[in-house]
Amino acid sequence: MSNLAQRVLRELGQKAPAEAREQIQKTAHWLAVTCSTPGSYSHEAVLKALMQKGVSNELLIDVCIPEAARTLGAGWDDNTRSFGQVSLGTVRLQGLVQELSAQWKFTPVIHDQQSVLVAICGDEDHILGPLILSDQLRRLGYSVKLLLGATEKDVHDNIETGFFDMVMFSCSSVVSLDNVAKVVKSLRQEISDPPILLLGGAVLGQAPEIEKLVAVDVIASGLTDALEQLESEQVVNAGKATVSR
Repeated sequence: MSNLAQRVLRELGQKAPAEAREQIQKTAHWLAVTCSTPGSYSHEAVLKALMQKGVSNELLIDVCIPEAARTLGAGWDDNTRSFGQVSLGTVRLQGLVQELSAQWKFTPVIHDQQSVLVAICGDEDHILGPLILSDQLRRLGYSVKLLLGATEKDVHDNIETGFFDMVMFSCSSVVSLDNVAKVVKSLRQEISDPPILLLGGAVLGQAPEIEKLVAVDVIASGLTDALEQLESEQVVNAGKATVSR
């Protein structure tokens, strides 16, 4: 994964030129209002309107939709939006990410694709973050499988048959963290040489000393941080393999 962290910063970190930022902010606000308003909602009409706004798929997924989700969350915090509105809006935003991701004409950035299993263990209602993460990884040249509602058996079976280089566990709450901890523990016990195991998601800001709760190799706060740490981890593992020979 040489220089991938720098590539992420370049491709995902500062996408919008100054003259486009106002349009992006307006689009994010429009999405937050449109997706959280009960009543008539047309998925196709929203997609058509987004295309007419002239914002690229990349910016919609990487910037506008996450900003719309943050706006919804802020509305819940300050009591200007109900729980139902926030939940409805989030589900609709998730649907838009899935639709926009499906439209990508995927051309691998690198020839020897590394494979990533993105796993959400247990029942999590909001999967916007993992959907965006999966799309970003694919655009960086990774082969990605997204596993929703994953059980221990699901993760085991995928690792045994999928030849994954790494497993990224996305976790949004302390309750879900317990599910991840159980899956990771079983992987350590039952698979002799598991892929690199990584934990990320909103839970990182909710649980202290999280590294003591889940025996993963890497804990990362974002995509750039994850790829930087994964690169270091792979260098260490490669060195151990060389020594063992």
